[in-house]
Amino acid sequence: MTNIDHWSSSIDLDYRYTAGVAGETFLRKIAKGRIMASRCSYCRLTYLPPRLYCEKCLRKIDTWVQVRGKGELYSYTMTGRGKKKSLYGLVKFAGIEGGLVGRIVGSDLADLKFGMPVRVDLKNSEKGLLVYLHV
Repeated sequence: MTNIDHWSSSIDLDYRYTAGVAGETFLRKIAKGRIMASRCSYCRLTYLPPRLYCEKCLRKIDTWVQVRGKGELYSYTMTGRGKKKSLYGLVKFAGIEGGLVGRIVGSDLADLKFGMPVRVDLKNSEKGLLVYLHV
């Protein structure tokens, strides 16, 4: 038997990435302007982004709830250089595990504070779905 310790050619890979059942449902609803989370009927935990199985009790999740109202700015960062800087933030909602990432608009870095209220605005564009955070 010959031992192979390296490969000097290439291997063609053909694959498709899917968002999965929970991810696809989430993306279809958010494209229509509705932020949906999944909720475990047994232990009552709610997840955003949604999950198919509860991380606490490992039961299958089949309940969906709409996320409404303002969230809280949990974290933020600035990307880019010079005049092409952008602010992005993670928004969390009361009673929900996880959160949603979006571009912060209408504020400067100096104005941002952890825990400040944030309104989420969803916009469809030729680039796809855009998530804006208004503080």
